[in-house]
Amino acid sequence: MYASIPLEMDFVPSLAANSRCLTTNIQILVLTRTKVWIANLNFLLQPTIHIYKL
Repeated sequence: MYASIPLEMDFVPSLAANSRCLTTNIQILVLTRTKVWIANLNFLLQPTIHIYKL
């Protein structure tokens, strides 16, 4: 019983750090994907916007 306590105490912070790192990576990935998607959308909508301006 006593031997498992240090392992758990060591394991929990690393797990928390890994999950935090993972969520940050996912957020960055979603952000960059969204930026690329918005840029593509703007690029696709550009001609129609110009047509409407005319």
